Amino acid sequence: MKSLLFLFVIIHLVLLSSCKEEVQKPEDTNIIGFWEGTYITIGRPDLDPQYINLLIKENGTLTNESSYLSNIRINTGTWNLEGNKLMFQISNVYGGEVPNPQTGTAEFDAEGHLKNGIIKNLSGTGSAEFEMVKRK
Repeated sequence: MKSLLFLFVIIHLVLLSSCKEEVQKPEDTNIIGFWEGTYITIGRPDLDPQYINLLIKENGTLTNESSYLSNIRINTGTWNLEGNKLMFQISNVYGGEVPNPQTGTAEFDAEGHLKNGIIKNLSGTGSAEFEMVKRK
């Protein structure tokens, strides 16, 4: 009988010790809001990192502002989040080539970062890498 009780206790201890601590998922941190950071134009090592931001709205739209060689560009578009992957489509409405459609992706984390971001011009004329943090 003691061996059965001992076995019962051991099994429960193993089960309890195998439980993981709950990690906050990206879905638990709200992606809605104002994000800002920098981007680097791929293939242009002569350029310093440039400013970029995203205003992600609850209705599935976003506004993006960036600077390129001290010129401001404003884009509008739509976004969606699948797991921790942010995907968006934008078109230029001010500065630069209009409409200049672009797509973007980034990894969204629970600490409030967009990492490994890529923006690609659908015209095939360039792309950039970006990182952003959420502002309060």
